[in-house]
Amino acid sequence: MKTAAKTDPKWLHIISRFSHGLNLIAATFAAVLVTVMLLTIVLEVVLRLFSRSTYMADAIVANGLSIATFMTLAWAMESGSMIRVNIVQQMVNDRIRYVMELICTAAAAALTGWLWYYIYLIFERSFQRGSLATYMISFPKWYLDIFPVIGIALLFIHICVRLLRLIFVGDTTERALEI
Repeated sequence: MKTAAKTDPKWLHIISRFSHGLNLIAATFAAVLVTVMLLTIVLEVVLRLFSRSTYMADAIVANGLSIATFMTLAWAMESGSMIRVNIVQQMVNDRIRYVMELICTAAAAALTGWLWYYIYLIFERSFQRGSLATYMISFPKWYLDIFPVIGIALLFIHICVRLLRLIFVGDTTERALEI
């Protein structure tokens, strides 16, 4: 069986490579962030041995976890790491499987686009109002709100690539994309 990269039209291959590159950058950023969170926790443990504290470790780790989660959604889907229950798919023929996949992927794209819109509205409101996140130091709240906007946008782009691949190539395989 040919891989999707070899059967994709050139325009879809370009979009797929672009999506892959953005997903890789976001996943790398998240990996660095998780490393920073680990170092923050280690620093906090060491400081508490000497009755000191950063007083920010909980905020850094909580916000870092949220950011890392959103930034890796598309990469997880692209690499085939998301859990998928396909018991129904195994019981139907290829034609029905294709239709089911098409409907589910289109619905996922629509719901992800809808979710992105409302998360974007939250970001925009924080930006326009100049809302502040108050921890030990105050900073604009939109600094944190931008990451879910980016993460959901990357997921939406990836789902759209998958939908385009379904429509134009007919590829219904559930695997990591081969670019």
